[in-house]
Amino acid sequence: MTDRDAAGLRGPVVRCRTETTWWVRNAAGEMEENSSTAVTEYDSEGNIPGLEKRRRNEERSYVNGRLVTIFRVPEEVRERAVGFTAFAVEGLEGCGCPDTTAEVRTTWNQRSLPVETVFLDNKGRTLSRVRRVRDKAGRLVEQHQFLTARASRALYMAWKAVVNAGRRQRGPLRISSRFYKYDDTGRRAEVRTVSPPVMEQVERFEYNDHGDPIRHTTEHVGREAGLDEHGQLQTRDEQRRIDETRTDYLYDALGNWTERIQYVRAAPGEEYQRVMRERRALEYAADA
Repeated sequence: MTDRDAAGLRGPVVRCRTETTWWVRNAAGEMEENSSTAVTEYDSEGNIPGLEKRRRNEERSYVNGRLVTIFRVPEEVRERAVGFTAFAVEGLEGCGCPDTTAEVRTTWNQRSLPVETVFLDNKGRTLSRVRRVRDKAGRLVEQHQFLTARASRALYMAWKAVVNAGRRQRGPLRISSRFYKYDDTGRRAEVRTVSPPVMEQVERFEYNDHGDPIRHTTEHVGREAGLDEHGQLQTRDEQRRIDETRTDYLYDALGNWTERIQYVRAAPGEEYQRVMRERRALEYAADA
């Protein structure tokens, strides 16, 4: 997949200028407008010049015939990380990263799809592990994250108490799982995330005829959990929330969107609020 494909662009786009405007509510309850502009250029192969070089902050090797990439986290990134944070890891979604992570190792299958990611500290010890399950088409159907005591003993013990309700267990703890469903055309239709007993979430997606998402609904249930004086698991303060995002588009002749506007509402029946607008100016190769 080229960088142009990854951006969802159709045809020989060579330059994309995106103007983004977003609105956030300030302390006074008023919506403040913010904006930014980004320009991306693509070479004849559809890739961003120089990006491959920047990606090479990672090493590559083969273990048992499988590609393994090793990304070393820059010191300045590690210094800014606090607690159980997150930063971009290719092929990874919905997972946190221990702030002591110094190295990220990802194993890829023969289709060049990631199947496992391991977070390690500066001594090469495993902090957390993410495993993925894919179907015959290569689509992600399950993703599970495990945590070890080296990530943060306090965090590990807290999860151990909650997840196992005081039972003795050694080794990594599964702290979250994601399950994926797809529609008849292969597009992602639902993602269910569970982190029992503190969180459950279901996301559902709808698409237009161009294959772009037009509706995203999130049903979230969160609660506090802990052990009582008898060592029994107790949950409290359950919070339920339903968020909806609607997206409208304008398209050019090749089917690329030139304007995208997002609206959100915090509950069914409420009015949608505009939160973001993106406008794209696309340039195509001369022989397009």
